[in-house]
Amino acid sequence: MSCSCGQDSCSCSAPQYLYLKDEAGIPHEFYIADNLTVAHQKYVFLAGTDADDQYALLKVIETENGQQHYENIVDESEWDRLKELLFS
Repeated sequence: MSCSCGQDSCSCSAPQYLYLKDEAGIPHEFYIADNLTVAHQKYVFLAGTDADDQYALLKVIETENGQQHYENIVDESEWDRLKELLFS
């Protein structure tokens, strides 16, 4: 399912919500605020729905059958490249 409205594809622009756990294992709700592509790699920028300003940037991984999942960015050089492009 690619849209939170329940359809595989649509143009309703309903935000997609995700839950990320903090260091204490407490889940926090985020929504996909933007999609980015850098050097043929897709990323999603997440914004928290809690009162605190919470943000995350995750790498989009596509499986062979077209499904997407998200991963943390663990490569330091990848982070450096993204910081240079996004914050300069």
